[in-house]
Amino acid sequence: MPEKGSEEHTAAARIVSRLGRLPLALEIAAAYFKTWPDISFTGYDARLVNEGLINTIDENPEEFEVISEDQETNTRHKASVRATFLPSWEKLAEFPDAQKLLSCAAFLGPESIRPDLLAKAADLSMDAGSGRPSVYGAALQAAESASLLEKEGDSRVSCHRLVADFIRGSLGEDESITSLLSTSKSLASLVELESSELILALDEVAAEKPHLDAVLGFLDRAKLVQGWADLAFQLAKYHRLRAEYAEAEPLLKRSLEINEKIKGDDHPDVGSILNNLAELLRSQARYDEALPLFERSLEITERTLGPDHPDVGSGLNNLALLIETQGRYDEALPLFERSLEITERALGPGHPDVGTRLNNLAGLLRSQGRHYEALLLYERDLEITERALGPDHPDVGISLSNIAGLLKLQNRYDEALPLYERALEITERALGPGHPDVGSILNNLAGLLESLGRYDEALPLYKRDLEISEKTLGSEHPGVGISLNNLAALLGSQGRNDEALPLYERALEIFEKALGENHPDFLTVLRNYAIFCGEAGNPSRAAELRARLAEIEARGENKSEDQDPDSG
Repeated sequence: MPEKGSEEHTAAARIVSRLGRLPLALEIAAAYFKTWPDISFTGYDARLVNEGLINTIDENPEEFEVISEDQETNTRHKASVRATFLPSWEKLAEFPDAQKLLSCAAFLGPESIRPDLLAKAADLSMDAGSGRPSVYGAALQAAESASLLEKEGDSRVSCHRLVADFIRGSLGEDESITSLLSTSKSLASLVELESSELILALDEVAAEKPHLDAVLGFLDRAKLVQGWADLAFQLAKYHRLRAEYAEAEPLLKRSLEINEKIKGDDHPDVGSILNNLAELLRSQARYDEALPLFERSLEITERTLGPDHPDVGSGLNNLALLIETQGRYDEALPLFERSLEITERALGPGHPDVGTRLNNLAGLLRSQGRHYEALLLYERDLEITERALGPDHPDVGISLSNIAGLLKLQNRYDEALPLYERALEITERALGPGHPDVGSILNNLAGLLESLGRYDEALPLYKRDLEISEKTLGSEHPGVGISLNNLAALLGSQGRNDEALPLYERALEIFEKALGENHPDFLTVLRNYAIFCGEAGNPSRAAELRARLAEIEARGENKSEDQDPDSG
């Protein structure tokens, strides 16, 4: 610090006054003098005024009113930061890699980010030479020395939002677009994964989600519509895997609109987006909306990529799942079989997608009562999935749960129980305790415990499943109907009829609205409810329900069974 009373001391005091004693501005100014000590306070102060970097001149520091931290977006604060930022930014021209790093950081959210993602965005190597820092490390050190980037330990880096604002304002149009697109490409690498890989990276993506959202916003404002659509499509996959359907849907719909306008209605990318949107709608039981999208997607994909492309196999599989959900088993079967044939031929017999096709075909065979054939396919699916994805992947949990469900139907309870328990452990660890797949396994495990007479253990599992299903799927989803039916059955068996009755009524209403009265699950609940009413001392209601059941079955070939539906 210069001697008190000297010209340099007076200039330093004047700088503090002009910058309003604001911490960020003072920090950047201090870093400037530390990094470039040959710069005088007098020269710096003159530049603040002469070059118009700050308009308000306050000669008396004692008379300046300090602005509080929670007012840091105040115009005076912005002016102070701009005043201190520009000299530092211009000096960093001596370190172009540091400017490149900051140009990319300017398009992120205010939260910290993983260094490797920032280095990738700026195309700077993180490989250190012998005894020397990496290109990225040297650039970060320069930016950090100027207090324009801040390290948070060894694992995160952040850029203050006001600094980011001024960096973006300092970039030319071409430079701004280049930095934004490279940042978008780096972040997109987090979500540009197959679903079987992305589902394992959900927490990793969640940590960087503020930056993905920020980049989407900047792409939108810059009218880089194709870049927005590409990133939005990938981000929607993340939301769908987390059962965040409301967040995924607008991303997919706008991505579809953009791609149709730019690439044409018949482009394979349009077919892919249609397939993903239809799958999202199917997950929400919006079957009438999903069906035409699946059909259009399949038609585009088959015509543009050829009938043997694996994307055709995927489209056939998803369409078959929808048709199966509607109880149209005879129509779904050849689609599942063709999907398996295409996928196995295109990707090889050990690919995890082949396991998925086997699992889905097995589920249909189980619904048709072809249990032995289904078990063979389930076991082959488990072998492929465990070998390809590892023993702790959530797809392994699904495979185990499905095998356990089939063993339960065959009254092989002792074999089924450890499979359900392992499935629950894997799925909960991989996806978190509130995911709908966890709810499904809880429901199925509760059903097995109920069959074993362990009612006190089953009841909290049914209740937890219902809570998860309502929260993630919505109150009118068939999955909620399954949860209600099974919980009602257990309560009824315990004589808690007043609690069971409204659950049956609500389950029946959900299934009728979502699936129609000819669906096997609706008939199952109708039959279970009729039995309950008869045993609960309400013969008139029981007779009414049985009459309706007989009428529906007389009109078609569907036959209900006296059992609890699984959440498979």
